[in-house]
Parts: sequence; C-alpha cells; structure tokens
Amino acid sequence: MISNSQDNKSNINKIGEVIQEGLKNPVVKNICMHGKNKSSEEIKKIQSEFSRFVGYCILFKSSQDIEDYMLLSDKKDQIEFIKNKIAKEIGISKENIELKRKEIIQYAYQNFKKNGYVFHAANSASVEEKMTNGLKDGITNI
Repeated sequence: MISNSQDNKSNINKIGEVIQEGLKNPVVKNICMHGKNKSSEEIKKIQSEFSRFVGYCILFKSSQDIEDYMLLSDKKDQIEFIKNKIAKEIGISKENIELKRKEIIQYAYQNFKKNGYVFHAANSASVEEKMTNGLKDGITNI
C-alpha cells in the first residue's frame, strides 16, 4: 500500500511532468516565459498567465488543448472554455451544462482541494464559495 506521503509525491511529480510537457508548446512558451528588458507590468502579466497555465495543468492533469485555452484573453471566454472542457471530461453534454453546473463545480473543487495544490489557508466552505462565485473585490468575510 502506498502511503499518503508517497501518493502526494507521485501526484506532484505527475503535475510537474504535465507542466514540463506544456511548456514545450510554442504558444505557452511565448505567453508564459519572459526574457530581459521587460517592464514590471509586463512581468506581472506573464506571471499571471503562467499561473493560469499551471492552474489548467492541475485541473485537468494534462496540457491537452492548452494552446486553445492560453490564446483566450477574455475572462468570460476562459471560464466558458474551462466549463465546457470539464463537462466533456465528466460526460455532460453541452445541452445539459447549466443543469449540471454543481457537478462541474464539484469536479473543479475536488481536483484543486483534494490534491492540496491551492487554497491551503482557506476552509472548505470558503473554497467552495470561491469556486462557485469567483473572487470579488472588497470581500470581507463569507
């Protein structure tokens, strides 16, 4: 039997391999890597895009279709892409996406929370609220 520590190490190694593979994609390289002489604003944008890339790899345990996702600049388009990809992953037809919204959110929540990659300092109710409604400016306490 594999211990939790070995299991976590295996998950981390797998995600590392997925990220390494995804970084070979020329679109990802262009968007997520920066050279010298970039302004701090440009570097922040690149860091944000890299975080988005890593989040995708964690969520799907794959970099398949990453190019299509990374080329989306509009947040609503990004969310729609992720929602449709999750639906496809768990066998929900496009016609039933809104009806099965909770299942889609649960998939995302389980893949982040279960594997302990993000939201380390938040309680489960807070994590689920953020996965459902997103982050909001000026939020005091949920």
